[in-house]
Amino acid sequence: MSKLGDLGARLHRGEVGYDFIGNRKIWYGLSVLITITAIVALAVRGLNMGIEFQGGAVFTTPKSDVSVSQAQEYAEEASGHDAIVQQLGNGSLRIQVGGLDTAQSDQVRAELAKDLNVAEDKIAAELVGPSWGEQIANKAWTGLGVFMILVVIYLAIAFEWRMAVAALIALIHDLTITVGIYSLVGFEVTVGTVIGLLTILGYSLYDTVVVFDSLKEQTKDITKQTRFTYSEMANRSINGTLVRSINTTVVALLPVAGLLFIGGGVLGAGMLNDISLSLFVGLAAGAYSSIFIATPLVADLKEREPSIKALRKRILAKRANAAAKGESPDGPDAFDGGAEAAVVGPRAGRRAAPRSTEDDHRGPGRHRPPAQPHPRRAGLPEAGRAVQGHHAAARGPGGVRGPHRHPRRAVLAHGATKVVGLEARGFILAAPVAVRAGLGFIPVRKAGKLPGATLRQAYELEYGTAEIEVHAEDLAAGDRVMVIDDVLATGGTAEASIELVRRAGAEVAGVAVLMELAFLPGRARLEPALKGAPLTALIQV
Repeated sequence: MSKLGDLGARLHRGEVGYDFIGNRKIWYGLSVLITITAIVALAVRGLNMGIEFQGGAVFTTPKSDVSVSQAQEYAEEASGHDAIVQQLGNGSLRIQVGGLDTAQSDQVRAELAKDLNVAEDKIAAELVGPSWGEQIANKAWTGLGVFMILVVIYLAIAFEWRMAVAALIALIHDLTITVGIYSLVGFEVTVGTVIGLLTILGYSLYDTVVVFDSLKEQTKDITKQTRFTYSEMANRSINGTLVRSINTTVVALLPVAGLLFIGGGVLGAGMLNDISLSLFVGLAAGAYSSIFIATPLVADLKEREPSIKALRKRILAKRANAAAKGESPDGPDAFDGGAEAAVVGPRAGRRAAPRSTEDDHRGPGRHRPPAQPHPRRAGLPEAGRAVQGHHAAARGPGGVRGPHRHPRRAVLAHGATKVVGLEARGFILAAPVAVRAGLGFIPVRKAGKLPGATLRQAYELEYGTAEIEVHAEDLAAGDRVMVIDDVLATGGTAEASIELVRRAGAEVAGVAVLMELAFLPGRARLEPALKGAPLTALIQV
């Protein structure tokens, strides 16, 4: 995996991250500064409107030895207006002069023929009226207004009104910056510019909606937990989609940069400059606003909601209380039910009474007849006997006894404080173990099955990928967690659960399974992730 891909995976898992929400005032200030610069440029310099918007004439000359600068000089002297000259691929010149009517156009055409030393009828002249550009501009404004309204309605329905407002502000931010850059650079505003401006709106919304979708998923039923504030979950959403946003933006910018710097700059294709500059600036501004503007604005608006305010107060109070007690700020909640602490060996005050080998359920002194093998158990190995070359972990006169005893002994022996059961048969083993040991039981399920805020962990399968999740508040720093499952095969789910436990700040006490398929690479896969923690199996096959 590449370094960028590895960083993306770590960002998605929450192992690393940047506090975008906490530093939002810096980015707000930067955006305000850029926006003010763009507005001042528009007020002072204005826009260099193309011939389509102000009217004028376009002259196309045959191939000539006259340079672009000389042709521009001739055109401005003949017309008395600013001229734009472009050299086309076949060596001919395209001369654009604004503010000319028919009579003036004929006069300028005759003057250009003399200066360029070509026949007048060889110069093609085309008049463009300003009314056509006005119609294009009016239709563009209409389309932009309809687009904004539809976007706000859709986002308000699909997400919520706060996200719709934030997305609208981000779109206006992107358009203002792009138009301001046009004013600063002095590029001509043509129909191609209008097309580019309308195109960037979709790209800007794409990245924003990706982050919003992640935020909506992670903050579902957020008030039912007391570990993360809304702003913290928003920050996790940005970090989780950061590399994806960067990748999509870079992939989109590369061909646009080719149009701008090679097509426009090297080949001198003017229309490409008009479209590509607006696309290039707009795409970059859209990626910036979706990360640094839109989601922080949603967090600011959401934190004003009474229920989110109350959640933040509860979480901060909980952390302050934990800090005062010298515990981790995200310390575990007290166990309910007053269960006794688990101990190794007999509990205080209890002694196991000696029992005669001749005592059984029928009373003392009664002789137990020798156990006869059950016909259905004829194929099972004796206690402690190797199964296909691997030793079973169960020993004693009863052979393979209650399957819950093995993981319970592992839990007690390794000082676990919580028990994690993996979906779904792992629940059957882990839940009774947790009850017998007096510990908390935590289910780890497939992604999308647990309500409320969750932590998720992706892992690879033989046929693709999968994802598991756990409630965000169930695990905390200071917990020692025993992971229990029924079968260890390739180890993907168990490895993902170990990473999930550590991401929550807890410590892995070990992994206990009912059966290990030793001919598969599960143990080899888990050993590096366990980092010395034990892996025990009742039966190895």
